[in-house]
Amino acid sequence: MKLLKTSVAAALAMACMAPAMAANVDVYGKANLGLRYVDEGNDPATPEEESGYSDVKSYASRFGVKGDADLGGKLKAVYKMEFEVDMSDKKDSKDNHIKGRNQYVGLKGGFGTFLLGRNDTMVKQSQGKLDLYSDHEADIKSLWEGENRSGNSLTYKSPKFADMAQFGLTYITEGSSDKDAKDGFSLALMLGDAKLKKQMFYAALSYDSEVDGMDIIRALGYAKFAGFRLGLGVQTQEESEVAPGAKSEDYMGYLVNGQYKIGDVALNLQFQTMEGKDGAKDNDPFIVTGGIDYKLGKMTKARAYYTMLDVDTDAKDDDKDYFTLGIVHKF
Repeated sequence: MKLLKTSVAAALAMACMAPAMAANVDVYGKANLGLRYVDEGNDPATPEEESGYSDVKSYASRFGVKGDADLGGKLKAVYKMEFEVDMSDKKDSKDNHIKGRNQYVGLKGGFGTFLLGRNDTMVKQSQGKLDLYSDHEADIKSLWEGENRSGNSLTYKSPKFADMAQFGLTYITEGSSDKDAKDGFSLALMLGDAKLKKQMFYAALSYDSEVDGMDIIRALGYAKFAGFRLGLGVQTQEESEVAPGAKSEDYMGYLVNGQYKIGDVALNLQFQTMEGKDGAKDNDPFIVTGGIDYKLGKMTKARAYYTMLDVDTDAKDDDKDYFTLGIVHKF
C-alpha cells in the first residue's frame, strides 16, 4: 500500500510539473459515474424478500500521466502511469480506492514500439472500440475471457503498414510468485482504424496462449455508414491445461451490436453470449443492453441504459437487471 501511495504521489507531482516541462507530457483522465438500480431477482426460497437496491457506481474512473522524450535519431522514450479511482466509496469498505492500470516505459522508432511493464495484452487491445459498454455491467469481460492486463510483460507493436495494417505481440513472463505459472503470449493482427476516422472500418484477429490459464481465439470487426455503426465479434476459449484424464472443453461466444447517431444522440443496442458446457443450449448465459447517449460537450456525455444479465447455469441462478443514469467526462 505504501508503494502504491508513493507511485500516486509521484504521478501527481509529475502532473503539477507538467506545464513547466516539455509539451509532450499529457495529464489525462476520465470520471465515469452512474446512479443505478439493481434487480437481482427473487430467491425462490424467500420470494417475499426485496431483491433490488440502488447505488452510485464508479465505472473504472481514472487519471494518468503519459508522454515521450526525443532521444535523437528518430528514437523516442515513451511512458505511461495510469491509476483507477473508485469515486463512489462504499460504507465500511476495506477495498483500495486507487489501483494501478497500464504502467510502462519503452522505446518507439521506425521499428515500432517496445513497452516494458504492466499493460493490456494484445487480445484486449485488439478489441478497439467494439464494446459499446466497456467498463460497465455489459463489458465483454462479463462473459468472455481474454480481457487481461498483465504485469511482467513485454509488448511489441509494429508500425502501421500503408496506414492500414499493424501487428502486435505481448510476452508475459511466468513471474516468481506461482511455481505452476508458465510464460504466455498474446498476439494480434489489426486492419483499419479503431477510431473510424481515417478508415470507416476496423477488423482484428487475435490469439492468447497460456495467458491467465486460457487459450483464446478472437475475431471481430465493425464499420460505420450513413449514421449507422455495426459490430460483430466471435470468440473460442478453453483452459490451457486440464487434469490428467479430464476432457478439455471448448466454449464459443458471439457479440453483435449497433449504434445509430442522430445529431448529439446515439442509440445503442448490444447482445453477447457464451455457450455453456458441451454447447448446451438450455443454459447459455447472455447479456442484452440497450440505451441512449447524449453528447453534452466535446468531452462530456450523459448515458441512460438498461442491461439484462442472464447467467443461469447448473450451479447457480445469477440473473440481474440494471437501470442506470450516468455521466462521463474526459479530461
